[in-house]
Amino acid sequence: MLAWRLVMAMLVLWFVSVAIQIGWVRWHHLNPAQHMESLIGYYVDQSKGENAYVELIADKAYWLVFEATSAQSLMTAPTTAPKGAVAPNVGLATRRGFWAAFRPDLLVAGYATVLFGVKLGLVSIAGCLFFLLMVAAGVDGMVQRFVRRACGGYESSALYHRAKLYGWRLLPPLAAGLFFCIPLSFDPAWIFLPTAICSALMLRVQVTFYKKYL
Repeated sequence: MLAWRLVMAMLVLWFVSVAIQIGWVRWHHLNPAQHMESLIGYYVDQSKGENAYVELIADKAYWLVFEATSAQSLMTAPTTAPKGAVAPNVGLATRRGFWAAFRPDLLVAGYATVLFGVKLGLVSIAGCLFFLLMVAAGVDGMVQRFVRRACGGYESSALYHRAKLYGWRLLPPLAAGLFFCIPLSFDPAWIFLPTAICSALMLRVQVTFYKKYL
């Protein structure tokens, strides 16, 4: 169930990020290839020595969306009628018209999928820092809980549930949405570091004010 929700969340994030990138390029009349290649290059450079890993994730994302679904073959299929043809093929004419009308959007969608894979690789790298902070905060919270029990402290279900809501169900999804969907280049640490610290503090509060007696 959790894996299914995670997959669906990734699909929604991918779709929204692609739509925002297409809208951004159209609104600002940017060169699709130049704009998207600059974003991809910037985020690959942010991987700090893990370029091969990030590029592998990006390649797999592009393969899953475009090659495994045969969308790449439709995009690269010939749009000119073969020599000696008496009349143009209906399917060929339709594909040629569709490609001419939506070529910039399809190019942005392809680049945005690669960019999504690059960002996904960066998120998985940052997950190591997030995990370490969660472990440290959880251990410290358990120590505070034992102290509270020994000293006759009170438990607070309100603090527990609010810390659980903000630390797990609000901050990480919001940070992921902003990181994947903002169509500009920025340092991922601006989002990852504050989110990890705040989530760790919320976990500490959550564990500290967990049930006094189990």
